[in-house]
Amino acid sequence: MRNFAGGGGFADEYGFSTPLQMEMSLSFNEAAKGTQKEVHIDVMDTCNKCHGSKSQGDEKPVKCPYCQGTGMETVSNGPFIMRTTCRKCHGTRVLIRNPCRECHGEGITKQRKKIPINVPPGVDDGQSIRMKVGNKELYITFR
Repeated sequence: MRNFAGGGGFADEYGFSTPLQMEMSLSFNEAAKGTQKEVHIDVMDTCNKCHGSKSQGDEKPVKCPYCQGTGMETVSNGPFIMRTTCRKCHGTRVLIRNPCRECHGEGITKQRKKIPINVPPGVDDGQSIRMKVGNKELYITFR
């Protein structure tokens, strides 16, 4: 379900939100020689139950019957005619008849992931690396 009353908004909906950041403490030996460490973080990723289809079981989304799959509807207001986003499908062009119970029809869920971090040899204090984790970016600063 989409939240139109505030909250995440455009940035969260389309993946432009603030990247994840964390600091990783290293011993002198680990920083000098390099190592591989693991971290556990919570990320939003494709739902494990529906695999991103947003529907329960094998059911597929159906073309929205209210806008005929255009994502737009025509509203008459006296002599004026307006085209606006469909009120039923919210512009997605499809309707989910039986939404997935795990992700509530969103296609993504919050998941705890174990991420391997390759620390390069000779890393300096304060140096950062960027990694893609799910649909987000993770910045790790070494200390």
